[in-house]
Amino acid sequence: MIKRTLDIVLGTVLAVLMTPLIIVLAIGAALSLRTWPFFAHRRIGRGGREFVMVKIRTMPPSTPIYADRDAVANVPIPPFCALLRRLHIDELPQLYHVPFGQMSLVGPRPEVRAFHEQMDPEFAALRTSVRPGCSGLWQVTDGIKHLHYDVPIYDRFYVANANIKLDLWILLHTLTLVSPGRRTRTLAEVPRWTLPKDVHHLGEIIDMRTATTAHELARTNLAADA
Repeated sequence: MIKRTLDIVLGTVLAVLMTPLIIVLAIGAALSLRTWPFFAHRRIGRGGREFVMVKIRTMPPSTPIYADRDAVANVPIPPFCALLRRLHIDELPQLYHVPFGQMSLVGPRPEVRAFHEQMDPEFAALRTSVRPGCSGLWQVTDGIKHLHYDVPIYDRFYVANANIKLDLWILLHTLTLVSPGRRTRTLAEVPRWTLPKDVHHLGEIIDMRTATTAHELARTNLAADA
């Protein structure tokens, strides 16, 4: 109830305040790419329900709409659009989905159906048990160096520990995404005070706090088995 209230109130305020900036950025993208500056993605939301998510276009119209980050890494884009991607502000229109309940301010990144169906069914069900977020633990930690479905530990950690204090910590550090001297954080740096007091399976969560990639987690599990 508190999380949803925060989404409605803060999400609405942010959407209104960011509208002038979104318009300016959209005009810049339109002039840079010579095309309509918005595009829509079909993404998987809470409970596996599909919704249409809007973003500011940063790639040429010829780019496949569902190509992942690695696939578009070498696609030439105008400097203005490259700046939008680097600062992650091409995703500001996602704020409009928050008051309507399709997204939350904080949660797992919404995924396209093709990649959602390739995930382990248990993990896919876990990450869609909550609303997808405009920001999340993956975005504000070193998980962003990897494709988010390659490092499921971040979504598992968030869903296992989701609470308002953790959400506020993530929102605070989302602001650092646009700062030039941003330092990447690790799961181990998530403050203990942001986690629920009645945490279950504490040993498993400690493992998740100290592992920063799926490969490190695998090595931890192999060591435990040995």
